[in-house]
Amino acid sequence: MPESITPTSSPKSDEELAVLACRGSRSSFEELARRHQVPLLHFLRQWTTAEEAEDLTQEAMIRAYENLERYRPDAKFKTWLFTIARRLCLNLKRRRRPEGRSEALSSLVAASEPAEEVAAAEDRRWLWQLAGDILGERERTVLWLYYAEDMPVKEIARVVGRSPSAVKTMLFRSRRKLAEKMDPAEHGRTIRGERPR
Repeated sequence: MPESITPTSSPKSDEELAVLACRGSRSSFEELARRHQVPLLHFLRQWTTAEEAEDLTQEAMIRAYENLERYRPDAKFKTWLFTIARRLCLNLKRRRRPEGRSEALSSLVAASEPAEEVAAAEDRRWLWQLAGDILGERERTVLWLYYAEDMPVKEIARVVGRSPSAVKTMLFRSRRKLAEKMDPAEHGRTIRGERPR
């Protein structure tokens, strides 16, 4: 007698989990929080300290949970959550004075050798610090969402409250601003007019 094959259920999308969470499924929201906690934390670290980013991540999750009835199932949950987090971050920045550069930690590229991994991480940190020095908050947000979060332009437009064409323009101009400050002779690590460190 042949064994019966039971179909395995594929993982639910964020949007399906959000709908279930709206209907009272606490485990569905816990899964959403598990999926998005680390990316949200990295996103918030661009403009805040590590402690503030952790607090804002928790606050964004709490706000999302408390406002699930406002979530529209036709929208991406990630976009909705990142919009909440960005607004919380902007509110925090309005309450205090900027305290200088903050470091964006990301794992955009995995290198094969430990020395290459350290160098790649240092280059990424330097590039995000440069972006923090020369770009505005909205431009940095657009770059981060596009490159670090791999978010489509249409979704980024919703997060920052601009049109998709405006987001494309911001991406283009931001990349150009960064390129103008980098010296290709030094592998992109030298800002023109400064000595290599």
